[in-house]
Amino acid sequence: MKEIVSREEFNEKMLNIYSKFEAAEKDIEENGVVADPVITNELGGHLIIFRFKKEIAEKISDVSVLMSQTVPSIAYSPDSIHSTIISYREIPYMSEPDRFTLNLLESVAEQGVERLRQVPAPTIIYDQILANQTTTILRGEPDEHFWNYGHVMVNLCHQAGLTDVRFPWGPHTTINRNIDAAKAQELRRYRNLKETLQINFVATPDRIDVAWYTCDREKFAINVVGSFDL
Repeated sequence: MKEIVSREEFNEKMLNIYSKFEAAEKDIEENGVVADPVITNELGGHLIIFRFKKEIAEKISDVSVLMSQTVPSIAYSPDSIHSTIISYREIPYMSEPDRFTLNLLESVAEQGVERLRQVPAPTIIYDQILANQTTTILRGEPDEHFWNYGHVMVNLCHQAGLTDVRFPWGPHTTINRNIDAAKAQELRRYRNLKETLQINFVATPDRIDVAWYTCDREKFAINVVGSFDL
């Protein structure tokens, strides 16, 4: 298969994006937070995602709920916790998915899981809460197998005609999206919680889901159409 993104390029981009989140702390301290465009535009889209065992998803969701009590944001339920492999065709105010796209993604996921049958599922270490002015995430540190899964799935997407599918930038997990703006002085509890809450989750996905999502001021909803055990 064609090497679309090298391991070195993947690691460099991931660390660069994490660095941008870390740098955004100053923006939050000085200017507060703003609503996430994903919510204001009620974006929806089509996904291939890693999913985790119930106990891990619940632990991550608990962190999301805690954070949502200190900043105006939606919390992610255990059913919404995931790490993205493929996100494709985001559409504002989407109420129904593109079934043709979902069928292609389901075929890609099925083929990919079969090709990767001898490759271990990636282990991701979540060790830190990061935020910018719109979003809160858990920083994930991948092992070498995360790249393997991205490499196979993106290549299969391109072969299926989805040539504009992009390589995943990293194994982060989004836990909050801001629904409103808040001034810096209103976010003291948020900053304190983010800095003091101890995060140390070791997560190995147990399946890959194909799904479509919607997002509004109430929730981030994932609608699964296909699931493949790892």
